[in-house]
Amino acid sequence: MTTQKKPEIIYPCAWQYTLIGNDISAITQASVEILAEAKYSISESKKSSSGKYVSMNLEIAVTCQDHRDSIFMQFREHIDIKFVI
Repeated sequence: MTTQKKPEIIYPCAWQYTLIGNDISAITQASVEILAEAKYSISESKKSSSGKYVSMNLEIAVTCQDHRDSIFMQFREHIDIKFVI
């Protein structure tokens, strides 16, 4: 049996999140609320076949594991974000 090692991440680095919700403008507004003055880029990605969900790609520089996890958790807990990848 082989054990899979976590990849080594060297900080600071650019990190990408995929944000999934019902509305592009709500996802964009959530990004503004959570990231405030931080520099990031956000772009449309895909729509579900039913059109119920949309996904957006967000890229931001993270300084450490805690910073990366904090951003993830804030998006995960936001009412307008259904899933974070």
